Amino acid sequence: DAGRLRQTVHEAAYKQASDDEKGRVVAVTGAKGGVGTTTIAVHLAAELAGIHRVLLIDLDFGIGDVAPMMDLTSRDSIVDLIARADRMDERVLTSAVVVHRTKVNVLTTPDDMDSVGHIKADEIFNVISTAARAYQWVILDCGTYYDEAVSLGLNVADAIVLVTTPDVTSVRDAFRRLRSLAVLGIEKERVKL
Repeated sequence: DAGRLRQTVHEAAYKQASDDEKGRVVAVTGAKGGVGTTTIAVHLAAELAGIHRVLLIDLDFGIGDVAPMMDLTSRDSIVDLIARADRMDERVLTSAVVVHRTKVNVLTTPDDMDSVGHIKADEIFNVISTAARAYQWVILDCGTYYDEAVSLGLNVADAIVLVTTPDVTSVRDAFRRLRSLAVLGIEKERVKL
């Protein structure tokens, strides 16, 4: 229910937090393709951005729909940022993001997916940990394919939103995803369906 989601987001957003705490990391993943994973990630980020500093990171290196969905064109992508990993800090990170009119900061995937190459988990960890220091909320759009980057994102997330729809195949796939998350060592208490 959209109203309940909005209420939950607002309750979490208005909760008091000190500036020296790291930001909360929320990973959004789908039970299968087409269930609205990117839509939920974008709307969650937009809802939080009204009152917090929010970064939305597109970790779906197979498709990467965040930029086109938000009608954004970025100069840099997460791949460009990883190339500067040796000097990664909050300033380097914020210079690589593009800001949407909703105040959501977005770190996109590259337009040319052939340029991605192999991305190591420690490189993604560096990006996410720097983001958690720079932003109050870091939303990870993980898509449905679990590569090394997504697995790392799911493991470091404070909460995981598993998106599904009420049809037989989606529910079956959601059950399979829950088992996959358990195999990755993710506690079921962190997963919200």
